[in-house]
Amino acid sequence: MFAKILVCIIVLVGLLLGQSNVYVPGEVVVRVKRGIVALPLGVQKAGLEVIQDMGIRIFLLNHNFIELERAIPDFSPSETLTTLENGEVVKVPDFSLIFIFRFPIESDIISM
Repeated sequence: MFAKILVCIIVLVGLLLGQSNVYVPGEVVVRVKRGIVALPLGVQKAGLEVIQDMGIRIFLLNHNFIELERAIPDFSPSETLTTLENGEVVKVPDFSLIFIFRFPIESDIISM
C-alpha cells in the first residue's frame, strides 16, 4: 500500500513539474474540487457531460474543450488515509481529483 502511494506521489510530482517546464499544446493539468467532475471510478476519459458546474461547463464550451482524462487513473478516493511503517495514520491527497483537460492544439492555454 505504501509503495503504491509513493508511486502515485512520484507520478504526480512528475506531472506537475513537467507541466511547469514543458508546455504540451492543448493540455493542462487541473485539480478540481470534489463534486465538479462526476466521472465514475474505472472510467478514464469523458467529455463536457461530466462537468457538474454550469459556469465551468460554459467556460470550457467557449474554449472548445475536447475531453478530460484522469491524471492518475488507478487512484481511488478510499486510499487517502494510510498507515506508515511506524503505525502513524496520515492523510494522502486525493489524486482522483486531478485531471488532464484537453483543448484544440492551437488553443492558447496560457491566456485562458
